[in-house]
Amino acid sequence: MEATANPAPAARDAPTPFAALVARAVATGASPIFVRLADVGPFARAFWRVALALPALYAWMRLADATDGAGSISREPRSWLAQSFELKPAGAFGIATGVFFGLYFLAVQAARKTVSAARLTFEATMITAAILFVVGFAAEKPMLPHTIRGVAALVTLACISHC
Repeated sequence: MEATANPAPAARDAPTPFAALVARAVATGASPIFVRLADVGPFARAFWRVALALPALYAWMRLADATDGAGSISREPRSWLAQSFELKPAGAFGIATGVFFGLYFLAVQAARKTVSAARLTFEATMITAAILFVVGFAAEKPMLPHTIRGVAALVTLACISHC
């Protein structure tokens, strides 16, 4: 008689990843609603989206650093940016976005060899927030939302984008 693998464990675990996929798709689909409700410009909105996620990302990084297990990668408290390369902005926003996105993937690939995903995500988000703050402050006014609805939309957008 042939021995067959028992598909029950795989079938039992299948709803969890699928539910996560559906939840992420719904959150991604809902985020433009909160983009419209935030009463700030696009650069300020982008800044707040990443800046408001920093406390949760910092907590994740500290938790990941504290639970460093055997066989894991080095989690030295040095910045991965020092191992990356310098980014040069392009003239058009579309070209610059594509270039930065590609360079981001290359930098992340190199950085993941020496730091945890939590530390990398936190540091990348912190750098992104700093850059977006400077650009947003120079390019548009106001940086702060005018209403409670605008604040709630920005907080919700940060949670949806980074959860």
